Amino acid sequence: MKIFLDFDDFFLRTEDALVADFFQLLTGVTGATQEDVLQTYKKFSGARFVKGLPYSLEQHIDFLAESSSFDTKRAKEKARAFFVDLKKYVFDGSEKFLQGLPKRDTYLLTYGEQTFQELKIEGSGLKKFFHKVLVTQGDKSEEIERVAKREGFSLDETVVFGDNRCGHFVGAKERGIIT
Repeated sequence: MKIFLDFDDFFLRTEDALVADFFQLLTGVTGATQEDVLQTYKKFSGARFVKGLPYSLEQHIDFLAESSSFDTKRAKEKARAFFVDLKKYVFDGSEKFLQGLPKRDTYLLTYGEQTFQELKIEGSGLKKFFHKVLVTQGDKSEEIERVAKREGFSLDETVVFGDNRCGHFVGAKERGIIT
């Protein structure tokens, strides 16, 4: 059995905790208002199942700099530093759950901008539990299919996909992936 698991809001309390704290930090280091931070955040596609611009903290800061004057280099350094230790945002029980899975068969599959997602994954301390970390800007079930072909999964291999957003399951069941 091969297991593909999501990251944001599956293992990491992103929307209900991390985002608010990070946006608070952005207001402090840029001088922007919360409204400015939210409005510029809306330029990114997020994981709303639409093609668009995946979130990048550097680009978010650049968007804020278009209407305000601040030291963007310092702001980006402070923003990256925020993500160095995200253990307090990891859902309770995540490590215990992951310890019970066979690492060689467990993949972390996340949507987003490569550098930003890797920064969060490193900061969470969870990377060590996965055989591979996959960051996609496309359809997750198509990414699972590419990995299966690339790594030569057997035709009768059971593939399980866990995600907190059901929109990512579109196409997965048609491909025989258990969701």
